[in-house]
Order: sequence, then C-alpha cells, then structure tokens
Amino acid sequence: MGSLRSSGSGAAVPVESVDPEAACALLASGQYGYVDVRMWEDFDKGHVAGARNVPYYLSVTPHGKEHNPHFVDQGFTNVKNLEGGYLSLLKSASYPQPAASHH
Repeated sequence: MGSLRSSGSGAAVPVESVDPEAACALLASGQYGYVDVRMWEDFDKGHVAGARNVPYYLSVTPHGKEHNPHFVDQGFTNVKNLEGGYLSLLKSASYPQPAASHH
C-alpha cells in the first residue's frame, strides 16, 4: 500500500493497491474511473478508453523528475493504485480487448 501526501495538510493518505483483475472489475462496475498518472507523451501513445490524464510528474529534467505540486489536490476520493500499471492492465485476461479492425 502506498500513500499520497497533500500539499495543503501534509498528511499522508493511504492508497490501496489492486491487481489488474480487480481493477477491471472496479472499472466495469461503473463506480470508478481511470486516472492515468503517466506523462502526457506516454498517455497520448495509448490509454484506457475514457481515462483522464493527470500526470504525477510534469517533466523530466537532467536533475530528475518534477512532481506535479497539485496532484493530490485534484479532489479524487477512494483512490486505488493499479499494481504493474497500465501495461499490466493491457495484459490482463479481464481487460476488454479492442475489436480487430478489418481493412
């Protein structure tokens, strides 16, 4: 289990991790949305349908990664961390694969 720290209060908020199958079930329930925390360049290469992109990092510099200072203050509640990230979801048997296009 990880945690997020709010810039306002400084208090750590625990974040439960779920495996890809559990994440698929949560998304299928309609009660959860997918917030993709990757940088926009990666998000634009591919993402879950209907995902909202809120990058955890704003940029990568020679000195390291620049955190998004307002990430936690976006107002998300009941946040879950996807173990293995986006690629693990794509590999999950529970993830609905897009239909093959016919040319």
